[in-house]
Amino acid sequence: MPAEATPYWIDKDEPNLAAVVGLAHGDGSVLILGFDWFDSDGAGWETVLATAVTQPQAAVTDASVDAGDDAVFVISIDSSFAQPVAIGYQTVDGTATAGLDYTATSGTVVIPAGSTSAEVVVATSTSAAGGDFSLELTEPAFGQLVDSTGVGTIAPATTTTPSTSTPTTPTTEPETTPAPAPAATPTSAQPTFTG
Repeated sequence: MPAEATPYWIDKDEPNLAAVVGLAHGDGSVLILGFDWFDSDGAGWETVLATAVTQPQAAVTDASVDAGDDAVFVISIDSSFAQPVAIGYQTVDGTATAGLDYTATSGTVVIPAGSTSAEVVVATSTSAAGGDFSLELTEPAFGQLVDSTGVGTIAPATTTTPSTSTPTTPTTEPETTPAPAPAATPTSAQPTFTG
């Protein structure tokens, strides 16, 4: 039950013992939730009130991405409902800047009847310097927020520095042919005389 709200009903004596069931807020406003016909099926106003104030509890996840990837935030409710649940959202800068690191976005996400989640996608820049931003939810007309802020974390873009070294080409030694051996000089034998 919302804070500072109390059950409110108006009895009608005739002809069907009907009651209007609602919530009276501290500021004097009354939210009408439905009617209870006490003599129809035996259900009292407590049943109508309990059913009417059972509202979805909504939360949003965090998202961590590399620069250039989409940050996907999942907005979920604790159980499915017979009616769609519409929740407003907007991005808010942190250390990351909209337009430089990510694309600012806002709007309304609708969780369809019978479903429990929907996604909000935020694009990030391929040249993002990194940092964080948040996706903030606004109070839905039907439902309550238990976690209204999702944090998006962007890992900085990595740059590849081209190599500055000059490729080396293998050098080959020219083939050398061994020089021919010098021709032997014939020596003439000289007779030796002894005296």
